[in-house]
Amino acid sequence: MKKVFWLILIVCFFCITTTVQAKQIKKVVFTPHEPTFKHQERVTIPLRNMTNDQEFSYYVVRAEQKDGDVWKQIRSDIGCPCQAECKKGPTLLASRRTRPIHWDQKDDQCAYVKPGTYRLNVKFVAFEQPSGSFVIE
Repeated sequence: MKKVFWLILIVCFFCITTTVQAKQIKKVVFTPHEPTFKHQERVTIPLRNMTNDQEFSYYVVRAEQKDGDVWKQIRSDIGCPCQAECKKGPTLLASRRTRPIHWDQKDDQCAYVKPGTYRLNVKFVAFEQPSGSFVIE
């Protein structure tokens, strides 16, 4: 009987945690204005907090390239110089605010990426929010 109780408790906790994370993701919008960027042109995507009373903190924004059905990380943190150790604190995204996220189209080795399909992925304290995908021509 105790095992059944603990099993039900664990399943309920998982369901609640998943629901809370899903609701948080819907409160942040991260979509490019344009679906295509020119090669070696700076990419800018607005990160919007749509809530009236919640602040979110994020630590890193990663660049990812689509390879078949898989997204592969090509830049560990676009907010840091490539090939550099970078320790920075969290960035606050206040309620009803928009923060532009910029990427220079360079990978971790400071080389420009090749044309293809990419996205940026924001790592918040409690969840991750990928941007919509975009193409570099």
